[in-house]
Amino acid sequence: GGVCVCACMCSAAREAAAAAAEARAAMHRAGRVPALPPQPGAAAHHTEVAAPARHACLLLVGRSQRHAAPAGLLVMETGRRQRWMVPGGYVDRGDDDAAHAAFREMGEELLGLGKRAAAAQARHLLAQARHTGVLRGPFVSADGSHHAFAVLADGLVGSGGGIDGALEAFVRNRECAAAALVPLSDGDGRQRAARCFGDGLPDRPLRNGLGERRVASALEMIRGQSPWGGATAGSWGPGRVLGGANALEGGRSVDSRDVSG
Repeated sequence: GGVCVCACMCSAAREAAAAAAEARAAMHRAGRVPALPPQPGAAAHHTEVAAPARHACLLLVGRSQRHAAPAGLLVMETGRRQRWMVPGGYVDRGDDDAAHAAFREMGEELLGLGKRAAAAQARHLLAQARHTGVLRGPFVSADGSHHAFAVLADGLVGSGGGIDGALEAFVRNRECAAAALVPLSDGDGRQRAARCFGDGLPDRPLRNGLGERRVASALEMIRGQSPWGGATAGSWGPGRVLGGANALEGGRSVDSRDVSG
């Protein structure tokens, strides 16, 4: 009798394991979870999974004419902590995908656009970035919930200005108090503080890291440009580049007024 019970238990366990494996495979095919659980010791930023993103961010990069060096654009969160961060936020139901969410967040946090205008213009920008081949990513977190992207500013800016013009287009808003350019160099990505290009600002903590792979990919794009990426005189002109409404022809780069509260 004992042998029979043990055999039955083993058979039930095998059937349960097979059913679980099939369910996991089905969910993977549907793009909801990874096919296998994360392996111990796997680097978080190296794991690519087809899971739905809950958060996305976009690092705008380019060769700064003003500073004669590769640069990335960060924004400073409002409030007491005033940390620098890559523009980004949660993926909303109305977003087409993680990349669209990342571009929408950039419109809200850098250009001061309302959600609806930012979403519409994000579709235009994303299509332009994909068409010109200046979008990199996603760089996916281990659990698949965070998707990070990088985009070359010159690939989005028809009127010239590049990354410097993007900084000048910053409009202070309820989410972000300032914007600044930070240098990009080999080995960057894990730093926990941002040092700004000679803007008279102290180093401040980073809310989120730049990511080693994203920085390496950004530098590859920048170095692949002709000198200065062809950017010449002119405004970044978000009103024209982003497709119309809410033209932001001036903007302000970071200064002491922007960070004082």
